[in-house]
Amino acid sequence: MSLTKREAKKRQMVRTGYAGLGIGALVVLYALTGGGIILGIIGVVILVIAGWATRALRSL
Repeated sequence: MSLTKREAKKRQMVRTGYAGLGIGALVVLYALTGGGIILGIIGVVILVIAGWATRALRSL
């Protein structure tokens, strides 16, 4: 089954959002193990933005 260009682009963007969630989670875990408070805050921001964007793209 072939996807339209729009559907293919949407699917790729959602995959990128999931990758962002994974990276954000890894940064938060590293910060919790002693990486620092600033790194933890950055990780949480990445998680929030990637989660919001992924949810918004999935609902299109």
